[in-house]
Amino acid sequence: MNNENHQATNNKAALTKATNSSSVSTRSKTAGGHDGSPLMPKSNGASTVLPPEWCRELQKLKADIVESVKGLIKNSEARLLSKFNDLSSEVTQLRQAQKMINVRLTAIESSHEELAVLKQQVRNMRDSLEKSEMEKVSTDLIMHGIPNSINETCADLFSKLCTTINFQKPVVRDIFRVPPRNETNASPIVIRLSTSNERNQLFKAVASYCKANKHTLSLADVGLAGNAKIYLQESLTKANREIMLHATRLKRQGMLSAAFSIRGQVFVRKEKGEEAKRIAHKTEIDSIISSQVVVRNKKTNEVPAKNDVSSAENDIVIS
Repeated sequence: MNNENHQATNNKAALTKATNSSSVSTRSKTAGGHDGSPLMPKSNGASTVLPPEWCRELQKLKADIVESVKGLIKNSEARLLSKFNDLSSEVTQLRQAQKMINVRLTAIESSHEELAVLKQQVRNMRDSLEKSEMEKVSTDLIMHGIPNSINETCADLFSKLCTTINFQKPVVRDIFRVPPRNETNASPIVIRLSTSNERNQLFKAVASYCKANKHTLSLADVGLAGNAKIYLQESLTKANREIMLHATRLKRQGMLSAAFSIRGQVFVRKEKGEEAKRIAHKTEIDSIISSQVVVRNKKTNEVPAKNDVSSAENDIVIS
């Protein structure tokens, strides 16, 4: 213990001596050192010039950190690009495999046992393909409702949106407007981010902004004139887009209370307060509807067959 106290005393004395020496050497200098060296503030309000060797070490450390960060970013970009290339290749292979299985199914239609096995393989292959496609669009989002403009810059519109909702603009891999199929004046804008987490955080920021300001997004939020609404949605696979379209149509007819997507998957809710159910195939929605629909026939009180529900559409009551 005595040795440690003695060593601490010596260290303190050496530090005091070095500080006094530095103070003497800087009395005749101004707030900036003659050699441009950085100043270190002291407790009494004066400043001490850092030794040149310290300055060189700090500059070298700063340069090393910058180079290290650049290297990490470059490596991350390379890994992301490699992953997307691998996914594209995998999707192509899966599509080719699915076509081969479909051809084989046609050839063995008479064999029920083998047909059942192959159908299961097709379902597995379809699910695997859907999963791969979901991964490809897991970082993408779509902005609807913004009118086309000749001199527009999609990146500037997105930057303005991020500023409005107080969200730090994430790294954008690509951003473009989908070519219009008809005379529409507001074709969607596709925004491809780097990670799905960034997309999820952006959706949360939009929700918080709308809740705080008690209104939905509008053209004014992206720096355009007018108060027309704009919408930000997940980018879904083709299969899930069809499911969502079907679910939305049923919701408008009053057969569902809610239809929405989370992380690329479609969910529906039959009644308010019920637990939402994930929908993997469009027929699952029809099963939910048919299992809870009571049909009232005003004239005959007959209940139509399941396949005839659409013909009695005006008589359907959600139970």
